[in-house]
Amino acid sequence: MKKLKEAGTKEVVLLHIIDGNELEAMVETCMWKNEDVGKCEKEIERRMKQKAREKMKKIKEELEKEGIKNKSFSEDRQTHLSR
Repeated sequence: MKKLKEAGTKEVVLLHIIDGNELEAMVETCMWKNEDVGKCEKEIERRMKQKAREKMKKIKEELEKEGIKNKSFSEDRQTHLSR
């Protein structure tokens, strides 16, 4: 982050994309276990989004500590943007 500041960076846009292929691969294990695929997919997606939010929060805190403005977005496999 210090290198960004040294380079004169004033603002950063963070984007986290949840890979639909990764989600699909993880849901396959639910099928092997004969679990409810719909429930399983929602739970996996919820955990993936939570993990992404936690990572983004840490990065945002580091950027703010260096005085760099930032905006963050998360895009899921349906290609909807959310804040």
